[in-house]
Amino acid sequence: MDNGITPHASGAASATSAAPLSSSMQQQAAQPRRAPGISVRMPQAGFPVPPSTGMLAAPDSAPHFIDCLAPEYLRAQLYAAAREGNAAAVKRLAQACEYDLNTVDPVTDMSALMWAAHNGHAAALQALLQAGAELDQTQSDGLTALMWAAIQGHTTMLQALLQAGARVEPATPTGITALMLAARNGHTAALQALLKAGATIDAADADGNTALMWAAQRGYTATLQALLRAGARVELATPNGITALILAVFEGHTATVRALLQAGAACDIKGRQGSIALCHAINRKHKNIIKLLRKHGAVEQPT
Repeated sequence: MDNGITPHASGAASATSAAPLSSSMQQQAAQPRRAPGISVRMPQAGFPVPPSTGMLAAPDSAPHFIDCLAPEYLRAQLYAAAREGNAAAVKRLAQACEYDLNTVDPVTDMSALMWAAHNGHAAALQALLQAGAELDQTQSDGLTALMWAAIQGHTTMLQALLQAGARVEPATPTGITALMLAARNGHTAALQALLKAGATIDAADADGNTALMWAAQRGYTATLQALLRAGARVELATPNGITALILAVFEGHTATVRALLQAGAACDIKGRQGSIALCHAINRKHKNIIKLLRKHGAVEQPT
């Protein structure tokens, strides 16, 4: 059955052979923990780490011991302390590293502040902020500490970074924002904190995907409803004509489809074979969604 859609990343395709996803969504569909639309070097558990940072936190350590260590070793210790949440070691190392405080780990492309935000270590993050860590420093992919907190759903980290002056809407080169990352990973509380701080609710990435579309595509109904309550526009579409409803239908997220229909999403956007949403539901055998769409007036043939 022809659906009338030309997917972003390829030429014309039928509903049975291609997902109604933008290029960034197609690339990320099989990678649930990665940020959408961007190539992210996720922190890996198996890379070499320095010895324990506990000795650097001991109050009776020799006063000048830390000054005798090589800068490279100190940086490695700082990354490890931030990653492990050793706030006392972070304080000592931040003083010793000074100009190296914002250097990124060459293995993971992560700064100490990013590590603390990523792993949810509030005390270590505060120690780094007090030492003057750069709030909006970016990785090569454009991610910031705030974005890592959004990806991981660490609302306390988000609030601390925002209160310290972090920009609420830095964007990657492909237009991904922290709000989209929170929506993409179903972190409702983090998303609400970003909205409260002034995040633009209907901002779109380079493919035209909004936070609402990301929540719909992943089936995070509670997150989607939070966006709808905050005023997200349900009728927005990508340049390919893909809406949040079509994404939810294609993926078979019945509760999400119901929430979108209740919010007034149009289910009668037409392709050559009738309702695009209904065509996808039929082709993918989503029986409950077919009933929902027909109840709301979707038809197979254009009228």
